[in-house]
Amino acid sequence: MKKVAIAIALSVISFHSMADYYGGNDIAKWSDSRLKAKAGTADNTDFVNAGILRGLAIGVHDAFEGSTICSPQQATNGQIVDTVTVYVANHPEKRTENASTLAYEALSKAYPCRK
Repeated sequence: MKKVAIAIALSVISFHSMADYYGGNDIAKWSDSRLKAKAGTADNTDFVNAGILRGLAIGVHDAFEGSTICSPQQATNGQIVDTVTVYVANHPEKRTENASTLAYEALSKAYPCRK
């Protein structure tokens, strides 16, 4: 039984260590695609990338809204996405970090909840 537990633990650890995730460099790339979409020069891949960026930023925002992120009621989805992209642009040293973590950092710093 002990060997089975160890085998399961090792397999989970090995899968986890090989897991791919999005990082800050991806946010920067998606931000470029978003700018192309706004300028009317985007191709299909750019539209997909802009959608991924929007989904990430709004998803992180909505997951923590009211607990550790408290944006003003009038904040638009575009402003939320802008907050994440500007944060990543201003912190290039963090681009190797996880994209969701960076989005959370950006939004929680920009829209902290009052205690």
